[in-house]
Amino acid sequence: APKPRALACSLVSKYLSITSVPTDWVYAHRLAVFALDSAADFAFLSSSINDSWARKNSSSLETRLNYAPSDAFETLPVCNFDEQLSEIGKNYEYHRRQSCRLFGIGLTSLYNRIHAPTDTDPHIAELRELQRETDIAVARAYGWDGIALEHGFHEVPYLSANDRVRFTISETARHEVLRRLSD
Repeated sequence: APKPRALACSLVSKYLSITSVPTDWVYAHRLAVFALDSAADFAFLSSSINDSWARKNSSSLETRLNYAPSDAFETLPVCNFDEQLSEIGKNYEYHRRQSCRLFGIGLTSLYNRIHAPTDTDPHIAELRELQRETDIAVARAYGWDGIALEHGFHEVPYLSANDRVRFTISETARHEVLRRLSD
């Protein structure tokens, strides 16, 4: 109640997308609500690093992520947040919200566009760059200055065959991220 907002995500979704929600509502059914409110928290949870950990430690429902907070969120080692991570989180969240408004679409449709290699809209390109900056800032917050995340359009083997290409870190980087988080 004392927080100005909370962060939430759908438990079953094609994409792990974090969003801000009011704290004076009651939430139920297939939603994870995090008692976190900072822009750094938003960036951290929106990172490909968190997505990799969540997919490793959660199950799937058909072809979608079945996010398990007790296995994914509660076991995720937390990095040291800094002002840069907060600024990137504010910028990413703002641009994502503005893009949804501009295009008149929700988060799933927006992420469909972000992950489509053929979508060259400047707003979508900016969101990809902000995702890259977010991931680099989170890696830096973990003290992983030497890790090559190799952002681009990569085939992700654990996704359904008709939806494998994503704008994300490389498979090599994902394995290294998971190894470091497990350590």
